[in-house]
Amino acid sequence: MRSDMGPHNVILLPTTPTDIIAIIDWEFVASAPYASLHQVIEMLFREPASNGFGAEYAHANELRDAFWSAIPEWKKWHESEATKAFLKWFRFGLFIKAKWRPDGLDEEGKETYWKENVRVVEGLLGKYGSAYGEPWSS
Repeated sequence: MRSDMGPHNVILLPTTPTDIIAIIDWEFVASAPYASLHQVIEMLFREPASNGFGAEYAHANELRDAFWSAIPEWKKWHESEATKAFLKWFRFGLFIKAKWRPDGLDEEGKETYWKENVRVVEGLLGKYGSAYGEPWSS
């Protein structure tokens, strides 16, 4: 499974643009296959949201525990200090990449979209910011 598949990573045959000749941008998958799927796995424990990062389900931690217990090899790796450190930065980095809101939203929809993004960033800063010596608060 690849989490970054899209037209921007496909090279087509110039003479026949319906023929795919290459899929590019594999370096992240090669260096961190689990981490490349982190966002996909994390969505199993969250409610749907327009920004792809909804609020956690009420029993998200129980769901995570059941998920990781079903894959013992991944659970061991997932709980390693190296993975924990990497994922703290990776999770935060997902929100550094600027994404414009979807087209066609009315004013209320635009406001709701930005409020949801603020909620996510404040939640990440509240959860992980203190680990880096920053006293973040909402």
